[in-house]
Amino acid sequence: MDPYEADNFIMLRKNAVRVRPVLGAVVRLGLVATALLLTLAAGVNAQSDSVSAFNKPADTKDSLSVTPEPPEVLALYAGGLLALPSAEFRSTIHNSIFNLAAGLGGGLLINPFGKNRATPILLGFDFNYLNYAIDYTDATATMPPLKTSFNIFTYSLVVRARLTDRTRKFTPFADGMIGIREFATTTKVDKNVNNIIYNTNQPEVISRISDTGLNFGLGAGFTVGRGPVVFTCRLMFLWGREVDYVIRNSVVVDANGYITYSKGSTTTSLLALQVGMKL
Repeated sequence: MDPYEADNFIMLRKNAVRVRPVLGAVVRLGLVATALLLTLAAGVNAQSDSVSAFNKPADTKDSLSVTPEPPEVLALYAGGLLALPSAEFRSTIHNSIFNLAAGLGGGLLINPFGKNRATPILLGFDFNYLNYAIDYTDATATMPPLKTSFNIFTYSLVVRARLTDRTRKFTPFADGMIGIREFATTTKVDKNVNNIIYNTNQPEVISRISDTGLNFGLGAGFTVGRGPVVFTCRLMFLWGREVDYVIRNSVVVDANGYITYSKGSTTTSLLALQVGMKL
């Protein structure tokens, strides 16, 4: 290496030595500045998020905490009944209300899970009473006036399917029923007010004649309203086997107190409308 190149090499090394500390300081300064910028940006973003959250309208679901209603554990229902018997049966009634039957009905429904949870299925017991005719017999020298009533009783297990949302004002439901149907003809003394007040020793019920058969049916209806008491309406179709019944105006009580009557047989299906209240 000639003297000129050697001088240049020495000069470059001296310059490099001077520049290296400066570059290190610049790099360190750049890192510190970057860290400061990142910290500042993070702080600005956090402040922006907090301001946005403060200015954001509160969600209704969050601000208004709605306590869900407890599940329905027990329900009672009752109401009036109007029934249209089958054509064969209706032809034997001959009453003043277009050969229809009228009465009362009700039932009890239970949540099988109790208070643990709501369920669309309720189990229970259903009872209905229908009267389709009343005959009166005038008093004789040996017998007081008599009253003979022709009744239908149904005793059924019921399964009800309905919506579990108790906040609805209109709730449809469907019922399935199976049980026993009883046709009962009861003859008793037609006591007047004096007989009731003075409590005569005359027996009230003279005779009760009944026949039972299988009862099963389907129903559909709805409840309207909210609260402890709601309106309910149900339409039911009830099937039943052929049963024996006492023919109207055939009950006779002789002087010795013996009762004779004539019997017939008929199918027992009927369509019933129930309107009432549910507790």
